[in-house]
Amino acid sequence: MGAAEFHDILGRLAAGHGTMILPALAGAAVLLLVAGLAGLLAGDDPVAARLATGNSRGGRTAAAAVPIRRHGEAGRFKRLAAYVTPADAERRSAMRERLMRAGYYSGAAVGLYFLARIALGVAAGAITALVLPLLAARIDPLGIVIFSAAAALIGYSLPLYWLLRRTQVREEALRDGFPDTLDMLLVCVEAGQALDAALARVATEVAQAHPVLAEELAIVGHELRAGKGRSEVLRDFARRAGIEDISAFITLLIQSDQFGTSIGDALRVYAREMRQKRLMRAEEKANKLPVKLALGTMVFTVPPVLLILIGPSLIMVMRSLTRFLG
Repeated sequence: MGAAEFHDILGRLAAGHGTMILPALAGAAVLLLVAGLAGLLAGDDPVAARLATGNSRGGRTAAAAVPIRRHGEAGRFKRLAAYVTPADAERRSAMRERLMRAGYYSGAAVGLYFLARIALGVAAGAITALVLPLLAARIDPLGIVIFSAAAALIGYSLPLYWLLRRTQVREEALRDGFPDTLDMLLVCVEAGQALDAALARVATEVAQAHPVLAEELAIVGHELRAGKGRSEVLRDFARRAGIEDISAFITLLIQSDQFGTSIGDALRVYAREMRQKRLMRAEEKANKLPVKLALGTMVFTVPPVLLILIGPSLIMVMRSLTRFLG
């Protein structure tokens, strides 16, 4: 095939599918933007990697055996994210706490979150404004503006939806793994281990079954070894978790430590309550299941049955009406 024939084929493709080139490029641009932002959010922090592997002299400690994922490391975008980050310190602190509840611990996660919202909103609005006239040639400019604004609003809201969904999934994982963790912590404390060593040991034991809770306990172990006060570390853990059961348990541990009461007795009573709560949550889900099955049965079974039963009669009635009118 010569160069002239190749150019001729390209010209025919461009002439036949010219209206599809711009939407394809726009879709590819959106995919690249989303993939880049997801890669920045899911990037690992080299500092966290060194903490996870432990130093070469001391070897791997119990809590260091649990990998800690540090999301939102975007050193190249820190300067750009600084322009879109709110100047209000209280708002930044509240947003950072919400991101920590979703599992994003890096300081750059706040700026990257607001940068992602603005970037997705602008990209969605611009792409809609470019593609919509190609798909609907007779659409008026006001319609283009309305659809573009709606697309920009959807793109701006996508990171918020992702954050809420990830927080919900993470809290559910923490809530499900908490009773098992309390049982193992009670065994370690009754075996004679101190609370700090017991938390580090439990973090390694539950890493496979409950990785989210193991990650949080590993952070607690690292902060305790760094010299931070135990009460402050436990309160930070409760704020990151954002679960009432864990907050009450942390309060119980702090009070037991301050007043010198037995931590084992407190753990035994609280672990029993957590097992009962988990059983009640399972029974609640089981009681909701028949209602959900009945709704699904009505939606997906009743219309086909009615069509099968009434369909032939409707066809006969239509034929009779056609003959009578004809």
